[in-house]
Amino acid sequence: MNANLELYQSPRGRWTGLSSLMVIMVTLSGCDLFDDVGIVNFSTTLEKTFDINEPVASNGRDYESVVTAALQDNLDVQPYLDKIKSIAITSVSYQITDYEGASNVVSTGTVAFGEASGNTPASGQTYAVEENLSQANGDDPRPLNLNAAQVEELTTWLREQRQAKVYLSGRLSATPARFKVTVFIEMNVEANALQ
Repeated sequence: MNANLELYQSPRGRWTGLSSLMVIMVTLSGCDLFDDVGIVNFSTTLEKTFDINEPVASNGRDYESVVTAALQDNLDVQPYLDKIKSIAITSVSYQITDYEGASNVVSTGTVAFGEASGNTPASGQTYAVEENLSQANGDDPRPLNLNAAQVEELTTWLREQRQAKVYLSGRLSATPARFKVTVFIEMNVEANALQ
C-alpha cells in the first residue's frame, strides 16, 4: 500500500469512501448544526426628534406633532430590513434638549404610539409627561413605562409594518418656548443575513 489516500473500490466498481462522504454531508446539512449560520443579532436604537417652537408670547399654549419612526431610517437595520426574523423592544424613553425660554415653563403632555397607517394613537398607548423644561433640559433620557401588552403592540407594528407613528402633544404654561423632545426605542433585532 502506498502513502496516497486510497478509496476502497467495492466489487461493483463504486468508490465507497466518496459516496460515504457525500451521505455524511447530506445528513449534516439537514441537522440543526447549520440553523444559526447566517443569523445576526444586534442591539440598536430607533430615535425620533420633535422640534417644538412656540415663538409667540402667551400665558399658555397647546402644541402637538406627529412623526413616523421607520426602521429604514436606522443605519443598523437598513441592510437587514427585508430579512428581520424578530424584534424585541428593551426600553422606550424620552429626553428634552435645546430648551430656550423662561426658567419656569412647564410642559404637561403625552407621548403616544399608533399604527403607521392610522391618524390617531392606539388605545392604551398614551403616556403622561410633565416637566419643568429648564430643569429637565439635557437630563438623561427618562423611561416611558409601557406594560407588556403595549410593548407587544409596538413591536408588532415595527416588525410587520416596519414603522409606527409617534405622537407628542401637550400644553406649555407660558411661551415663547423652544425645545426638542427625542423618543428612543431601544431594541434587539434578529435577522437572517443569508436570505
